[in-house]
Amino acid sequence: MGILPPDVGQILHAQMMCFAPEYMGQADCVDPGPPPSEDSIIMVFPKRYTSPLGSNSIDQTWNETNALVILTVFGRDSREIGGIVEFRSAKRLVVGVEPGIESAADAEQGNSDALKGGGNNFGIVTSFTLTTVPLDQVWGGVLVAPKDTIPKICRLTSEFVTKIPENLDNNLIVVIGYLPDLKDIAASVAVVNTRGVTDAAVFDQWKELPKIADTTKTTSVYDLSFEVTLPENYYTSWFTLTFKNEERIMAKASELHDRLVSSLLSFVPEGDFMSQCIFQPLPTIIAQHSVREGGNIMGLEDNESDGILFQMITMMKTPEQHAFAYAQLKACVESLRDFAGSVEGGLFRWLYMNYADKSQDVLGSYGPENVKKMREVADKYDPTGVFQKLCPGGWKLAKIDA
Repeated sequence: MGILPPDVGQILHAQMMCFAPEYMGQADCVDPGPPPSEDSIIMVFPKRYTSPLGSNSIDQTWNETNALVILTVFGRDSREIGGIVEFRSAKRLVVGVEPGIESAADAEQGNSDALKGGGNNFGIVTSFTLTTVPLDQVWGGVLVAPKDTIPKICRLTSEFVTKIPENLDNNLIVVIGYLPDLKDIAASVAVVNTRGVTDAAVFDQWKELPKIADTTKTTSVYDLSFEVTLPENYYTSWFTLTFKNEERIMAKASELHDRLVSSLLSFVPEGDFMSQCIFQPLPTIIAQHSVREGGNIMGLEDNESDGILFQMITMMKTPEQHAFAYAQLKACVESLRDFAGSVEGGLFRWLYMNYADKSQDVLGSYGPENVKKMREVADKYDPTGVFQKLCPGGWKLAKIDA
């Protein structure tokens, strides 16, 4: 999607009941009642027991919003409200008083900020409002370029981030990865223009890169989303960082990724694995827009310069390969962290929950003031600690050092 929505469409008022019966008792979707305004529509998410917190069907939601020619922002395969949507406001919060007993409380504005990024530490949001964007056709797809273009791609990525304020309808994701079909590293770049413009000047130099493949076309976001999914049946490890928009930090990440691939090939000589070193724009304008819309708990507004959201992934075929790759990947990301920290203003504090490994301190990365605020919200709505003690998974406030 583009970096920011240029205008607002209908308001999506969503009701979601996603209870794990072993913790919260049986609960079905409730009658959502009338829309909050004449410009609103209602969507009721189905109950679906697929994880300790449950999950709504992302595929169904995509289908329904696609049919309405609108779009709202969803995280891919998320399982908790902290990552699933960028919602406008939370209206109802089901909280734990005792295991198996439901209690509802209206979420105040100050408290709903904590829900935007705070994970499963407070309760379960059952009613929230989403801003949608009128969206029909987009232009986008994936460009795949050979390994020798990576230095130029690092430079173009840094330049692209600086141009975002004047190009809000455009975005990209850069993936440097080992591809088993190629038996080599290549660079894939997912690009999009949300206005459907096929010749946006901001992508001119990207189109000039030598290509192994090019799937760009006029399409829908729904169809485009299937071009950036991860393969199934792999043991996958993810780590994340955020750092300053510096070409040299991205170049170092690529160098470390090369070393990682060499190490993995020594352990899996047949090369039946995948790896990814991912750069996504993190311009300051995102946090500025978020603050205007009410803010969240993640502290991105503290970033003093444009940044890069970084992720590194390994995907292996066996548990033994996975264990080997995990240790190598963790060491690789720690080396990059040290390098970024050696650059003035190079290492950012924030860690993105959806991309983080369980060993990474996601909630602590929001900053001490935001941790304090999340604890206050948790104490208010869950004083007995049901969601700290009885709801497994995710990052817990109780596990952050005081």
